[in-house]
Amino acid sequence: MESKVETIFFPSTGVELVLNLNSLHPSILPSIIYDADFSKQTFIIDGSIQFVKSSTKFKEMHITTLIQRNGIKQRVGLRCIPTGSSDKYKLSNGKNISVIKLKYALPVLETNIRSGYRLSLNNRFMVKAIIKENEKEFHSSKDFTVKDISLSGMGILIPKKLGNRVNPLTKIKIYHQTKIKTTLIQKESVKPADELTTDIEVRRINTYFNDFNFLAGLKFINLEPENEEKLNQFIHQAQIDELKKFSGL
Repeated sequence: MESKVETIFFPSTGVELVLNLNSLHPSILPSIIYDADFSKQTFIIDGSIQFVKSSTKFKEMHITTLIQRNGIKQRVGLRCIPTGSSDKYKLSNGKNISVIKLKYALPVLETNIRSGYRLSLNNRFMVKAIIKENEKEFHSSKDFTVKDISLSGMGILIPKKLGNRVNPLTKIKIYHQTKIKTTLIQKESVKPADELTTDIEVRRINTYFNDFNFLAGLKFINLEPENEEKLNQFIHQAQIDELKKFSGL
């Protein structure tokens, strides 16, 4: 892949640090590049979420981001290793923050992450959903709540009772497949909310999550590339927003 690293991984770029990219279960956490020395092939990235610790074990590490090429968005990355950290890196506003120092290796590689970071929702990044089951519709506003979401699926909380009656969704079975319509809401954004419809499969059910709710894990089935991109952008923006709050930007 012919790409100049300085045109992709420059300061202020939002990135994902990926451990064990080629494994079945890569670990992914977001960061931001604060400084880059291309002559020495080094980056300084945000370390407010301490995901590189002495106890963290991994075989390979990549720093990745999304680019647009010929009208198509692609994820690209560089192999890298951590070379140090500091809790006293000074930003332009004078604030000291935690950072991680990375040494990277060329060339820039096309990468593909099929699982990883699970976004817990908040009052700025919200997800509404409608589960369609046997010609009935169950709405997240009253029948369940979306707890978290990732590129592979979502976790939902199902109240055991709705008023004085048993919630029909508590009858759902593991490996059952149905359809879901999902709306990705980013408050204070001028962009309209994205919507995507896809098949889902129930992959896990915890009936003892707490006294009031079941916890169900839903896996997206055959998520179309366009919808995957919408979801990826939503999660990525939420990650960057969270990091900015940590760093006081």
